[in-house]
Amino acid sequence: MENHRAPKKMLDIIQMMRRGELPQPPVARLIGFRLTAIERGQAVVEFEAAEQPANPLGTLHGGILCDVADAAMGLVSRETTPPTAVAPSGR
Repeated sequence: MENHRAPKKMLDIIQMMRRGELPQPPVARLIGFRLTAIERGQAVVEFEAAEQPANPLGTLHGGILCDVADAAMGLVSRETTPPTAVAPSGR
């Protein structure tokens, strides 16, 4: 029997993560960002810089910013795909 409450699109799954109904992705927990809004074509992630991701100069390491930007862009690109679709870099 089909579950009619099951998410039909990746956007549904991402919304469930945002609401706390599903766990955030491991990378979000590792880096410390969180998804605060998602809609078709737009994702908002928040990140509060702490001491841990600082570079030798004491400022935020650029790689962390790239990870946060990559997460936001990935969410936007995946929100229109089926939940079973595999990203080109995925296995």
